Amino acid sequence: MTAWIALFAVTVLFTLAVRHGRSTEPRLPPGYDGDRQLAELHALTSAAMTAPLP
Repeated sequence: MTAWIALFAVTVLFTLAVRHGRSTEPRLPPGYDGDRQLAELHALTSAAMTAPLP
């Protein structure tokens, strides 16, 4: 039981450390939208899959 408590405590501390470290990173510049970029990538790969072979 003590091992589970220790594992939980380490997990919580690690999560807090990771979340706290992100606040010092600069924000992404305008135009960097993950959803938009993912949609563009999906469109590119879909177009490549439907294109006829040479």
